Amino acid sequence: MRPGSIPQPPRRRDPLPEQPTPGRVAAFLDEHRAGVGAVVVAGAVVALGWLGWSRLGERVRGDSDLVLHPEAIRLEGAAPWVRADLKAEALRDASLDRGLPLDDPELVRRLARAFAMHPWVREVVAVRVGHPPAADVTIRCREPVAMVAVPGGLLAVDAEGVVLPSDDFTAESAAAYPKITGAASGPQGAVGFPWGDVVVE
Repeated sequence: MRPGSIPQPPRRRDPLPEQPTPGRVAAFLDEHRAGVGAVVVAGAVVALGWLGWSRLGERVRGDSDLVLHPEAIRLEGAAPWVRADLKAEALRDASLDRGLPLDDPELVRRLARAFAMHPWVREVVAVRVGHPPAADVTIRCREPVAMVAVPGGLLAVDAEGVVLPSDDFTAESAAAYPKITGAASGPQGAVGFPWGDVVVE
């Protein structure tokens, strides 16, 4: 130290963080061996479960014991004047023409809605689903009572003026019904909905 200089206190150094040593890590693992083992086992179980389901889940859902296929759906109440495959059309239009999982809590409601939306169906009376996979759907069909003359041909209607699918009638079968003339316009809605004209109704 030079004469006249002011002595400086020694610099304080912050202690370095203690670094784990291999010996301490080993001691920690020995002390907590049971807990670490449980965590490892639980992680392995979760990983194996996820891997197993990712490989087998689709196979399980496709198992014939758990899936309702269209051929196992029995339709009751289809009227003799309906020439179309009513069941196939209803399932196709509702995108239900592939296998349906039996564990779907909305299965009965979805089947009922699919048939209720078909223009020939007046009412879905009941839907019953069972195991082995099978379903019974009971409906009441609309009944044609007249043909309405329109430019280019005839359109069938029921007693409430609901427009029915024309493809189910030939020229000969259509001629057997009373003919309504004088409708001011064509149907105001799609097939399966009221015509919308008081003359027809």
